[in-house]
Amino acid sequence: MNRALKTFALVASIALIALLGCGDPPGPGNGSGSTNDGPGPGNGVDRYDDIDDDELIWALIAEASCVMAWDCPQANAQAASISDILGRFSTKEQCLDGAQQLFAQDMSPEEQQAVEQGRIVVDRSQLAECRQQLLDVSCDTGLFDDTGMDIDEDHPCELLYAGQQQEGDYCNASNECAGDLACHFEADGVEDACYGVCTPPDTGQMGTCGDEECDADQYCDYSGEEPTCVARGGVGDTCSHDGQCQRDYFCSASDECAEVVIRAEGEGCEVGENFCAASTSCQGANGQQCAPVVEEGESCHALRDCTFGLACIGADADDPGSCEAPQIGDPCAADDICAQGYCDNAECVPHHEEGESCFSNRECEEGTVCDFEAGECAAADFCELPDD
Repeated sequence: MNRALKTFALVASIALIALLGCGDPPGPGNGSGSTNDGPGPGNGVDRYDDIDDDELIWALIAEASCVMAWDCPQANAQAASISDILGRFSTKEQCLDGAQQLFAQDMSPEEQQAVEQGRIVVDRSQLAECRQQLLDVSCDTGLFDDTGMDIDEDHPCELLYAGQQQEGDYCNASNECAGDLACHFEADGVEDACYGVCTPPDTGQMGTCGDEECDADQYCDYSGEEPTCVARGGVGDTCSHDGQCQRDYFCSASDECAEVVIRAEGEGCEVGENFCAASTSCQGANGQQCAPVVEEGESCHALRDCTFGLACIGADADDPGSCEAPQIGDPCAADDICAQGYCDNAECVPHHEEGESCFSNRECEEGTVCDFEAGECAAADFCELPDD
């Protein structure tokens, strides 16, 4: 398993899960097509030439996510749910650029430093095969599982984005460690340090669900005293999020696992119960018909009417509003990118200053990061590793 790629992909999947958990319930999804042609000029790896190494993984995940949203939302529930967000872009090309920007909000300075200092090495000769395999799996089983992106040791992405620290070497995160090694912060000699040591994964490490590793047909249930692996539900079973349902089903607004249904432009729809085709959304007073997303400056009645990154400003029960870039205090769809601040609980709010509470880097003002141990924004100071 490539822990470098898995860790970065986990952050992206958490970002998407956060999107799905906020704002409108699932409704607008997307159409169908082929996954072999990548979006954007060149339809291949040449579009990555101008992307920095530390941002490469985000661009790959963005492309694979847009492929799920635009080409194969019916392939699995994950694709349909991602399409509910990214399908609000007007075109696949806009999706590609916007999704990369969205995911990169959670990139930490430590990740950039690890690439710059060689603890993670990017081998671009593996890019084409890695990209194609990510595109293939996105329209098969889905890009992420509940713990990120789990890939085999012989996967080309292992060689593309690989941790270099060997057993016993110092590390700031597990994505810096080679192969299956993990960064252990309680190892002898580093208990009081800001860094850890690369060790075998069973050395002082827990499973992904307490002491357990869940099977593919299970999810981790945290509702009890201890986390435990539970079987995913079938059609009609109660749920609170997609991960509790079998992979071909999603958790509907009725809090039941349901089959994915994609509606074409002009067909009737019901917000939270089915999905609309790419570049359309479920529009009407209560969601009645799949219609093209509304561009900036055009008339709208609800936030979901507007293309990704825009909000319906000024609409009320009697009069329409206009799709505009949301400012502080304006509504936003889940984690849309706000023109000012960031999206929190469907509203654009100011970035947090140093010393204020946080849960992710995107919440903190420029020049600061979220200190997850303290739970507050702090100056972007790096944990320096010893020379030997």
